Amino acid sequence: MLPATLSEPRRPPAVPRRDPIDRTFHGLAAVGLLDDLRAGFHTIIAPVNSAFDALPWAFEDLLYDPALVEPRFDLFEYLVVRGDLPHGERDTLEGSPVRIDRGIVHGRHGSASILRSYTDGARRVHVVSACILPASPQIYIDTAVGICD
Repeated sequence: MLPATLSEPRRPPAVPRRDPIDRTFHGLAAVGLLDDLRAGFHTIIAPVNSAFDALPWAFEDLLYDPALVEPRFDLFEYLVVRGDLPHGERDTLEGSPVRIDRGIVHGRHGSASILRSYTDGARRVHVVSACILPASPQIYIDTAVGICD
């Protein structure tokens, strides 16, 4: 056993799984976007817990692993649009377009069904069935192991 001063680093507590917006906000906090959300109206695309679980990384690893910085920022910046977007197309904070049409969010890499939508203060929240990234998750995996340039 190591002395207290030399103990191994502690992993942050597990992220709550009560509501999909909890996980989304933990991710937005991890990439420093909460202050941005306080400045005006935003639309947030909040995947359900099973959508986060379907990613190729554990959620806590996605938030804290230094090797996952690029997918972390891309995912959570892709889940936020400045302004109110009940439908139509607009660029996300990540810089890629996202379109909302007939109960579906269409992204650069895939689509997700909108399960419910609501307005909460200065934000519209669309709870969706899947995580939509601006690129295939495989690209991030390949980059991490040096397959892609």
